[in-house]
Amino acid sequence: MLKAIVISVNTGNFFIKDLKSKEEYIAKLKGNIKDKTFIYAGDIVEYSNDGSTILINKILERKNNTIKPKISNIDNLFIVQSIVEPEYNISQMFKYHTFFKMQNINNIYFVITKTDICKNYEKILNKIKNQYLLKIINANDSNDVENMKQLFSKKLSCFVGQSGVGKSTLLNKIIPGLNIKTNEISKTLNRGKHTTTSTTLYEFNDGYIVDTPGFSTIDINLSNYELAKIFFNFDKLYDNCKFSNCLHKNENNCCIKKEVEIGKILNSNIYNEYIKISDNLKK
Repeated sequence: MLKAIVISVNTGNFFIKDLKSKEEYIAKLKGNIKDKTFIYAGDIVEYSNDGSTILINKILERKNNTIKPKISNIDNLFIVQSIVEPEYNISQMFKYHTFFKMQNINNIYFVITKTDICKNYEKILNKIKNQYLLKIINANDSNDVENMKQLFSKKLSCFVGQSGVGKSTLLNKIIPGLNIKTNEISKTLNRGKHTTTSTTLYEFNDGYIVDTPGFSTIDINLSNYELAKIFFNFDKLYDNCKFSNCLHKNENNCCIKKEVEIGKILNSNIYNEYIKISDNLKK
């Protein structure tokens, strides 16, 4: 059976690339699966080719997928924020991290753009790193970008973030000649226009890089107990809590609260972000 990866989806047409021949086709869905499922960019599919019609017959099992953006089988996910225009938002960064971690995406990185137009960017980046214990990739640091490129080898890497933070500009820098269209930030709204309108995979370093439409609002459909298990670095410690349903708030012998006191992989700033998200979840 022929196998391909879905490169992009556009108004009922599925752009696929054969995994062996690397030939690209425009495919349709076989009738018996058309109304039963959705196909996302990144899906691995089985297809048939009779010389005139390309039909997708089956979607193979996904290791993960997210509906916002609509993409599957993500190996690396990069949360992109600009340091200015619009200004970075720590709470949003942790909310994004939680949202994508609950989709079974484990390799998540933070990227900061537009440091080239911010005079005191080093002070701000050090503040983020020290106060929130985050490893930050500076999109305008050549060493950081080169190290980031190594992560792309034979992987599907996805860039997400608010419109106008510079995702497309960054990808144009990583892949010379790509020429993804970009727009300036709106001075009135302090946010960007949705330049990228569809999710598309671009080949790079024997893998794929994905630019996605920008968005700013996400809904975290978790219970408080689920959040308590997967929030930023909590999963490394959760099993050491005395109670299996520990919410890390008022319970005794909570390893999360103990770690916050130590401050090696968690601290009070991170913990406060957890409380913010937890308090806003539907009970």
